[in-house]
Amino acid sequence: MSEPNSKRIIQLDGLRGIAVLFVVFFHYFNNAYANTAKTSLNAVETTIQKITYWGWAGVDLFFILSGFLIASILLQNRGSKTYFSTFYIRRFSRIVPIYYLLLILFVIAQQVFSDAQSKLFARPFHIGWYISFLQNLQMSMEGYFGAYALAPTWSLAVEEQFYLVIPWIIYFLKDKRVLVFCLLCILLAPVYRTFSDNWYRSYTHLFARIDAPCYGVLLALLSRNKDWITWLKKNWWAFAGLLMAVLFSFFFLHVKALNHSIISLAFMALVFVALRLQQKHFMYRFLTIPFLLKMGKYSYFIYLYHLVINGILFICFSKHINPNLGEFQGYLVTTCSFLLTWFLAAVSFAYFEGRIIQWSHRFPYK
Repeated sequence: MSEPNSKRIIQLDGLRGIAVLFVVFFHYFNNAYANTAKTSLNAVETTIQKITYWGWAGVDLFFILSGFLIASILLQNRGSKTYFSTFYIRRFSRIVPIYYLLLILFVIAQQVFSDAQSKLFARPFHIGWYISFLQNLQMSMEGYFGAYALAPTWSLAVEEQFYLVIPWIIYFLKDKRVLVFCLLCILLAPVYRTFSDNWYRSYTHLFARIDAPCYGVLLALLSRNKDWITWLKKNWWAFAGLLMAVLFSFFFLHVKALNHSIISLAFMALVFVALRLQQKHFMYRFLTIPFLLKMGKYSYFIYLYHLVINGILFICFSKHINPNLGEFQGYLVTTCSFLLTWFLAAVSFAYFEGRIIQWSHRFPYK
């Protein structure tokens, strides 16, 4: 979901590709195995289920990348006369058209497949919640994700709400005060999660997840401050020790309210390393392989549409109305869903998304 620019950091596209693969594998395998009788899972499938369980963490990586890229653009153009107008025009053009198209297709598909009794279209919220990017608030009040086809859009609501705040923080505050703001958010987010009255509030609210994009903003601040980078180089052992400590607490102490904070800190370290990679480094070469770059390029469409495409194919071509991997047919349908999602993402970017993005760049920062 990044802004195209002449100085594109392509290894971050690779990380974005990894993030969307995390999410897709989580939904296509872990969730599908949950619909499959446990007695029919063999040892390999059970292992895949355990591994893909961690796919939900891909959203935290998305948040950090988004926070970093958006903050980098805003910090660079802080003195622009068109600071706010250009930012919001470009964000609107990148996010809203393809998202509203999904909502239109959802309403149509809901009518077409009304007799299927699939959880894909069951128990949706009023469309107004989705149009206004407030579905995450409704999710916390109702205690469920709404229609399964639109469940991933909670994170889009979090990002949009963050975009309403962060441009003003960066515009009116100096770097050190932006730093303080981010640190406060990072400290308070796990407190908010701890005292949330239900799991959905602790998972989908902006205040519950604001630490991840704020880690991205911190990284943007760090990247433009040579003194901070010099200090970090000299005291790398302190950061490494902190990272080891939080990872230890994640795997052994099981403090649930800190899970997202810990994972986000680890991903922040990963992004920091990726930013400083030399082109000859094996990790740089891995992150820039064509497959991951394409996944990163098409990640927004894939993230929004992969569930609805998979669900409809299962309704049409499987005896199961919900994704199920109890037999070979389920794997075949899932594979076709991934390939179709990829194909449609490429078409969308070439003839719809890409052209809208190109149009939005007629509004430069001046």
